[in-house]
Amino acid sequence: MIRYISFLLFIGFAWGEDPTLESDFSVMTWNIWHGGREDGEKVGPQRVIRVIKNSRADIIAMQETYGSGELISEALGFNFLPRGTNVSIMSRFPILEDISVYHEFKCVGAIIELPDKTPLAFYSIWLPYDTEIWEVGTREGKSKEELLAACASSASDLEQILTLAK
Repeated sequence: MIRYISFLLFIGFAWGEDPTLESDFSVMTWNIWHGGREDGEKVGPQRVIRVIKNSRADIIAMQETYGSGELISEALGFNFLPRGTNVSIMSRFPILEDISVYHEFKCVGAIIELPDKTPLAFYSIWLPYDTEIWEVGTREGKSKEELLAACASSASDLEQILTLAK
């Protein structure tokens, strides 16, 4: 049986005989933007650590890790699976296997063992866009078609990742 858990920047599925999970767990996906260092080389990653601790997330799909991932995961006591410099996975639970697909800059995947021994396939995905539409003031005056076109490369990457991850 395949179970799907989906978010814009993280996609995962688990295999198991029973369609209900016996483990409760929480996930977070976060583009920490330039390694979380925009507010300072040390204070930025420390802020990321604090936010994750306060969230009590068990598994994190992180984008734009850029050298901060190891420091963050060690401070949290989490298992860490990076791929390239951009994407990584951090988990309170054991990471059993690297199942990464697609470009190393854009996708990392892992089989994570949940407390009830259920294997969970979990992905951290960085999706590109062709035109800036995320900053304040950049969407005004754009048509629906223009906004969708700005995200076309994301849709293409996501389709390829989903095909390869099966």
